[in-house]
Amino acid sequence: MQAKLVLISRSPIPPRATWPQWLAENDSDNPTSQKIREVQQLEDLGAEVLICCADVTDYQGMERAIAQAHTQFGGIHGVIHGAGVAGGGLIQLKTRAIATEHMACKLQGTLILDALLQDCELDFVVLFSTLNTVQPAVGQVDYCAANAFLDAFAWAQTAKRNSLTISINWDGWQKVGLAAAAARDPRLANNYRNFDDFLSPAEGVEAFARILHQPFPQVLVSTTDLQVKLQETRSEFDNHPPDHTPTPTKASLTTAASTPTTTIHSRPNLSIPYIAPRNHDEQTVVEIWQNILGIEPIGINDSFLELGGDSLIATQIVTRLREVMASHLSVASLFETPTIAMLVASVKESRQPKSPTPDSQSNEREEIEL
Repeated sequence: MQAKLVLISRSPIPPRATWPQWLAENDSDNPTSQKIREVQQLEDLGAEVLICCADVTDYQGMERAIAQAHTQFGGIHGVIHGAGVAGGGLIQLKTRAIATEHMACKLQGTLILDALLQDCELDFVVLFSTLNTVQPAVGQVDYCAANAFLDAFAWAQTAKRNSLTISINWDGWQKVGLAAAAARDPRLANNYRNFDDFLSPAEGVEAFARILHQPFPQVLVSTTDLQVKLQETRSEFDNHPPDHTPTPTKASLTTAASTPTTTIHSRPNLSIPYIAPRNHDEQTVVEIWQNILGIEPIGINDSFLELGGDSLIATQIVTRLREVMASHLSVASLFETPTIAMLVASVKESRQPKSPTPDSQSNEREEIEL
């Protein structure tokens, strides 16, 4: 059977008549060139492909795209909703606007597709979710929530309709998808050290075909034993518990900061040279970082993120700094001032008494008892 495919993307693709010129003038690794070649490969295999430019969160744009599909191909028999925007960042730094932007294509997009296709007799609706809904990832709260919505939507649709709606909780793919793009980013590569364990495209295609022939509304796809993976995640969180130890006295500050609690590794090859602490405060913070990060030595200009820091580690460091330096640091402050030199300077600045301004002096009133 020759497939008739409607590919909808918010990123425009040049008109077909200009494809030869585009491919001749642009590198083979150009994202648009790759998309053009992939469409050509589908057509060489006998598929008919209609390309539409629309944002899945734009109701009118999607309405036009679906109308165009009906005009060219007639009925629509199946839907694969794979749009996604990777989240990122600590929950303390999230705003409603940021979370909404990251979640819109999965929440609003799914509801728009459901509304526009409710009169179609669909053989299947497949929603691309992620394993992060059952295996939480640090810094991905909005992304996890958006995909959890897809899982719940699939169960709800299955309960009320006699059609196949499936949410697939994918593990990472090696060459395509958000995880593959993140793994190629030097800033994020440390979080994807198991990249070789990700699904190959061939494995993903095989898994997808098998999933379409089963009746469940939610299927989890993992390249390793999922129970082991979940246990490792729980262990990672268990190894970063909130620190409720008593506040140390001045005499025990050095010991509290420097007592090693984890395996110590050598300083990695960073982009900046090592600079030793210059005063007591910097030395105290260095010892805390070395103890918790498990790296020695750490310089005062070394970046917390380059050293492999994340929000769990940040919570431990800030908890210890609050005790040792009697400061009111937040977890967010460690990401805003990510070096020891900057952090100590920020703490010192917060300790400085603020001089009253002329306006504030003039507004002060002396209360006299009558």
